[in-house]
Amino acid sequence: MSDLIGYAVVVALLLQAAWRAPTAFRGQVRERSLWGTFTALGAAWFLRTSAGHWLVEQTGVNELAYLLKHLLTIAGLCALLRYVTAIDAAQAAASTAPSRRVKITSKAQRWAPAGALLAGALMSATFLFALDRSGPEKAHFMERHAGEGGLAVYMGLFYLFSGLIIGLCGYQWGSKARDARGALRVGLGLMGAGMAAGTLYSFIRLVYTFINAAVPVPADTAALQETITDSLLYLCFLLWTLGAIAPAAQAVSTRYRTIAHTIRLHRLWADLTLVNPDLVAYPPSRLLAGRPGATLLNTARDVLSRQMSPAFRLGRYITEIRDAILELRRRAPEHLYASALQAAERAGHQGQDAETVAQAYWLRAALARIDRPPHQPVDFPADIGERLDDERAWLLKVAAAYRATPRATALSLLSDAPQLA
Repeated sequence: MSDLIGYAVVVALLLQAAWRAPTAFRGQVRERSLWGTFTALGAAWFLRTSAGHWLVEQTGVNELAYLLKHLLTIAGLCALLRYVTAIDAAQAAASTAPSRRVKITSKAQRWAPAGALLAGALMSATFLFALDRSGPEKAHFMERHAGEGGLAVYMGLFYLFSGLIIGLCGYQWGSKARDARGALRVGLGLMGAGMAAGTLYSFIRLVYTFINAAVPVPADTAALQETITDSLLYLCFLLWTLGAIAPAAQAVSTRYRTIAHTIRLHRLWADLTLVNPDLVAYPPSRLLAGRPGATLLNTARDVLSRQMSPAFRLGRYITEIRDAILELRRRAPEHLYASALQAAERAGHQGQDAETVAQAYWLRAALARIDRPPHQPVDFPADIGERLDDERAWLLKVAAAYRATPRATALSLLSDAPQLA
């Protein structure tokens, strides 16, 4: 069962590493450090499994998998602390009086690499020269070396270093969670809770290491200790992994929603800006115009282009639609909106729904009169609110009605009322 959990943790960590690899190679210290953390810890967890253990055994060096696992863990925790410190680097540089939390983690980061090298060197020397590795290998490293003084040095260094780094990261995330909001607060809270479990794990293991090195403990006590500490370790990685995913998942969700809104506005934006090309930063695509599939191709090309971020593109669409509507108001017949509202009500629409449909009718009919000479802007009632979110919500409803409105229906407004022509 523990092996299955180990494989699950390995997959979770390495998937995170693979997902973050592109940003790590393009990014700065923070992105590279987080990728290094997931990679090193994923490799360390792999060495806990039967497959990883067997693979290293082929080198012929007895128990080498344990040493490599512990060294990789130290490297991963150093990268994690570097990631944590890099998050606050800009704040520390901009502030004349950085917070106590920032000062503590910044000092720890400066000393952590040297501490990791020293601990790794001492552990390696102890592993090679102070531990008796000649006997048969047992399931647990500490069980095999019970009663050996070298065990206290080797595992004591490992759990002391690990506990300090994990505790510092937990302190950092727990402090920041109080001031965060939304998914970031959830993520920081989960990671802080995971680090608390990891710190408790390190403390229990550290105490048990010194006891076991002095006097071998009974088998049932050793088994109970393994059950408790392994549960804490699994909980640590579960909470930390979920916490790391939460803000990223929120960002992915926001990006998806932004792209979806842009797609829903695209038809209205393209129709309005094709007749007002001077109002747009990038005109709508016209590849294979009139051919089957051209609409889908051009929509994808416009919405997924890397010329700007999805959020900026959505803001540009809203702004450019607003500017194009203003230009239409300078060319549309004066009483067009009143006629459009009457037509919407005759079609069975009422209240706010009637106004939305009338605005869609007006837009289609006004586009047919874009060649009229400019004049004073005509009425075009639109309750868009005071915020960009309100205007976006209004435009999304109008765009949906616009797509559902046949062009002939809107043009009938002009033919049915001669004074509008």
